[in-house]
Amino acid sequence: MNLFVEHALELQVVQTVLLQSHFCDVLAQLIAAEHAAGHDEDNDAAHIMTGIVGAINGPENLFFLQTDVNSAKRTYVQKAVASNAAAPALSVASTPTNSQAFADVHQFIHNAAIQQASTDVAHAADVAIAAVIQRATVLQPQPAALHDALAVYNGHFEGGLTVTHTWNRVLAATVVA
Repeated sequence: MNLFVEHALELQVVQTVLLQSHFCDVLAQLIAAEHAAGHDEDNDAAHIMTGIVGAINGPENLFFLQTDVNSAKRTYVQKAVASNAAAPALSVASTPTNSQAFADVHQFIHNAAIQQASTDVAHAADVAIAAVIQRATVLQPQPAALHDALAVYNGHFEGGLTVTHTWNRVLAATVVA
């Protein structure tokens, strides 16, 4: 049996939220605005996103997982995130290559320790994202492009697009034949 050290909260969940919420547009405009204002110290994407990266790559998000279950987990999470349903039904028949392990994935993410750790990590990622948004919000003067990017992001956030909400949809998924 081969084991992997794997993220309980899949990185693709955070990536999906950052892309769909247009966080990356806020980040780009924040960096540009801070450069224009002469704030060049600690003003790059890697530094600004340190809290987010730390939240998802911390030891509380790392667990051992069998290789075949890990492969299926990527697909399981991808399908759950792509679904608009509050409780997605994931069909084993629709993904024959690795979906036979979907039941094992479901069992893994619903293990009490894994579920608690992954929801804590999702919340920590949301807090870290909020810190970047706050940094952008209080920047003065605030260029129109940054203001507009924040408005788009905030619209998605108010619509429930968060790491926690997205991960909870994954946790709510069921496996069907």
